[in-house]
Amino acid sequence: MSISFRAVFTHATNSPPNNFLVTEGYFIYDPKTFLYSPTAKVIETTRPDDLPGGTWVFSYLRRETNPTTDDRVAYWTWTQDAPEAELPSPIIRANLGKGVDVGNAVSRAVRGKNQRRALQLLERQRRLLIDALVAAK
Repeated sequence: MSISFRAVFTHATNSPPNNFLVTEGYFIYDPKTFLYSPTAKVIETTRPDDLPGGTWVFSYLRRETNPTTDDRVAYWTWTQDAPEAELPSPIIRANLGKGVDVGNAVSRAVRGKNQRRALQLLERQRRLLIDALVAAK
């Protein structure tokens, strides 16, 4: 599960009426790349309130919508933390492990054309798996 939040800054330039974005420290101009980049102030002022059970991540996009408009968009995306996996009880782990081992023995019995042994092992595997299911409840 995730949630997105965005803040749009239009025309971050040194020309009026938007020069406050630069003069107030929200953006900085790089004369080498001819681009305006966000400062920590953009991150601080756009950060949404924390939500329990997840993490906010900041990203920034410069988007030219037409020759006269150049929008900057600060995105915050909240992603829910992965649920912690519950470890099965020792009884369940033991029964599942034995069930897998019995399954391997069944394969060997089938390959050896020992039908009676394979049926006995399948019945044992079924009981182990049912016991694991009962222990899980």
